[in-house]
Amino acid sequence: MKRANYHILFILFITSNLFLSSITYSQWTVCGNLAGISGRPTVAVADENTVYVTGGSTVNVTYKTTNGGTSWINLNTGAFSPFFCLWAKDANTIFAGDNGATGAGKLYKTTDGGLFWTVVDSVIGGGFGGVKFSLSMPSFGAAFSSNTTDIVVLKTRDGGNTWSRTSVPLFPGYDLSISGYNVIDSLFYAMGTVSGPPAVILTTNGGLAYNLQEVGLPSAGGNFTRGIAFKEDKLTGIAASTSLPLIARTTNGGINWTNITVGSFASSTTTPVMRWIEGTNTCYITTPYSSGILKSINGGLNWTEMSTAGNGAFNIDTKSIGAT
Repeated sequence: MKRANYHILFILFITSNLFLSSITYSQWTVCGNLAGISGRPTVAVADENTVYVTGGSTVNVTYKTTNGGTSWINLNTGAFSPFFCLWAKDANTIFAGDNGATGAGKLYKTTDGGLFWTVVDSVIGGGFGGVKFSLSMPSFGAAFSSNTTDIVVLKTRDGGNTWSRTSVPLFPGYDLSISGYNVIDSLFYAMGTVSGPPAVILTTNGGLAYNLQEVGLPSAGGNFTRGIAFKEDKLTGIAASTSLPLIARTTNGGINWTNITVGSFASSTTTPVMRWIEGTNTCYITTPYSSGILKSINGGLNWTEMSTAGNGAFNIDTKSIGAT
């Protein structure tokens, strides 16, 4: 049996700078400086060469690189409302959700690398905070939208060609967070919350029922559970709110959570983003106004600080390539 050999490409966004790393190196290096990216920057890695970045507070600004960050192309998406989320299924097929500034959040799709975009669906009164596809079941994906009265999940089972609409029951005092989403497969997906104690909303049966699970973190400047990452086993997961250096960790699928201290170097009251590398025990945390990037190689139990030249990190995306 061949041993899995993972070559990992990481791209993250820091203010207007992009940083790049691979599993070979412990440090991150600057690979671009993009004008107009602000607000809630989002990164989507298609492969080792193709990466999309979007942002902008009032004007949509979206970039693409096809040479691993050496140069960047402005995709001229300024006619759209700013995108809150991106997902790259491959180098040409990208899904994006906007912030709903026109009164209806729109889910977009491009199949030619960002030259032309079509509207897949829209939700009145709420923007799209996340769009994710399963890594183990690539034909399944979900897009999440919410407003003060409704939480909508659009689901696809054919790779994004057709979508169905379902609703999540409202939990009084809670709303979905921006970018706090994790999709493992068609049965298991989780959503972060804002307002109320730090918590996650998750389903283990494809949306037939949803459970609200408080993660036991203290509030420090807000209750914004933006960081969520689960392993493919659906048992081990991590979550974070505005309470770094404390995060929450579960080993029974979100039923119970314990506090983990990731280190005094990670103190921050800004919510981080988390990513789990498929097929491994490796996971990452961004720390926006502190250390930059934290890495764990034992499923979130222990964490080390990676060198980012003193820059904090807002968002991160990863791609596992070269598996044999």
